[in-house]
Amino acid sequence: MCFKYYACLLYSLQFAYSLSTGEISWDCNLLVEFANDISSQSKITRSQYHNFPKTYRPQSSRYHLIQAHSLMENLAGLNNNSEFQLVSPRSKEFLRKFLEADSSESKCVTSAALAYLAAFYFASEEYKQTIQFCSTVITDQTAQEEKETLNAGCLLFIDDIARIVGLCALHKKIIDNNLLYVGRKIYLELRLSPEVFAHYLGLSILSTESRSTNLGFGRDLYDSSFPMDNNVKALIMPKCRLLLK
Repeated sequence: MCFKYYACLLYSLQFAYSLSTGEISWDCNLLVEFANDISSQSKITRSQYHNFPKTYRPQSSRYHLIQAHSLMENLAGLNNNSEFQLVSPRSKEFLRKFLEADSSESKCVTSAALAYLAAFYFASEEYKQTIQFCSTVITDQTAQEEKETLNAGCLLFIDDIARIVGLCALHKKIIDNNLLYVGRKIYLELRLSPEVFAHYLGLSILSTESRSTNLGFGRDLYDSSFPMDNNVKALIMPKCRLLLK
């Protein structure tokens, strides 16, 4: 273990030097692989609907999103602060590059990318930026059926989402004898609408600051067939009542 940490330290110093001299950029493949390796967590649950084929073409906007997904899946409450500070900037950089890409495939995923960015700013307690991203998500006029959903398995660094996913896995294991195991992993329905997640983040901030709900958070939440949406909405309702009081 001593040699492992020593090697990680040497790599960290080398990457820091290379970044400072401009030899490599934040989205360098080697840096992404290094961040994934040292922050890797055991992945027990996986999403049934977010198993995207890998693409290795940096010019593809989908490439940036998949790289962000790959990094985010290693973030959880088990990570320490230094790991979060390493992985978070890389993920945000990929998400920003995805948003800057002018392609037809990026338009239906814009809300999802913005919601992921909002999650990072929320975790870092940068609430002003979080509110801005969330407001953009809930005012997006794109039809619901055309929008890509979030993968709740990429949001386990948000405590409430981690608790919900854990309870869903426990519930399935107890009541469902036909629970699907592939490679000792539990595949769950982890689709989460960007709008519902944005409402959750916005209300979480407003309720702690006792601010007005005139920003539109908590209003006009549509019915959803996604279990994750309904679970997150169950968290939202008490926050709405608190703000109304």
